[in-house]
Amino acid sequence: MTSQSNTHRQVLVIGASSAIAKALIDTLLDDETVSHIYGVSGQAQTIKHYRYTAIQTDYCEQNIKKITSDLKELPGYFSDVFICNGVLHSDQFMPEKKLEDINQNQLSQLLTSNTVIPMLWIQHLM
Repeated sequence: MTSQSNTHRQVLVIGASSAIAKALIDTLLDDETVSHIYGVSGQAQTIKHYRYTAIQTDYCEQNIKKITSDLKELPGYFSDVFICNGVLHSDQFMPEKKLEDINQNQLSQLLTSNTVIPMLWIQHLM
């Protein structure tokens, strides 16, 4: 991506369907210096705005590579990248409060969602 002015910022939001990301996107859409926002999510997105592009993916590494490759072809660059995906709990499990609550499968899912996937995005965006 080539250089661009600070008054025409492009922003990437990963995990765009989370409550925190939606609030962030609303704030960014109010900012006139933000020219466009690309939101990546594993779920269908409801944000409809001429300065917003929704990208849906399953977060597998192959798709992360493809999306980042496509994004790098855009004119300009991303002035900001926000990674808002992750899991605190789900319908199947709550946060561990003591050692006895640790479950290998749950911990593996949490580490993948909260650590591995964000690192893959960073790796492929560089």
